[in-house]
Amino acid sequence: MNGDERARLQRSLSALAEGDRSAFEPTFALVLAPVRGFLGRQAAPGDVDDLVQETLVAVFRRASACDPARDALAWILGIAAWQVRTARTRRRRRRLAPASEAFGELPAGGPSPEERAIP
Repeated sequence: MNGDERARLQRSLSALAEGDRSAFEPTFALVLAPVRGFLGRQAAPGDVDDLVQETLVAVFRRASACDPARDALAWILGIAAWQVRTARTRRRRRRLAPASEAFGELPAGGPSPEERAIP
């Protein structure tokens, strides 16, 4: 993103933060490629499209919280980075083994763990 595009993004996101709904389309057009590029470098290939969508939804949902005195692109990429972190956490949690694998299957008709613990 060149300096002119970055300045336009700053203006359009600031306008969106102030409630100007006509700034949605120009903001979207300016931010899509940088977000996709960032996520393409940070996320697993199969996650990129979903993360782009989640990031843009979060950006537009939280646009009113954007501080016009701060860099808009940095704010948006911060949201994208958070989405990557969240996706990695979800992926790691999905890989956890079920409890039956971690603790072994209970023998059929045998005592439950609670019954074994009570003397």
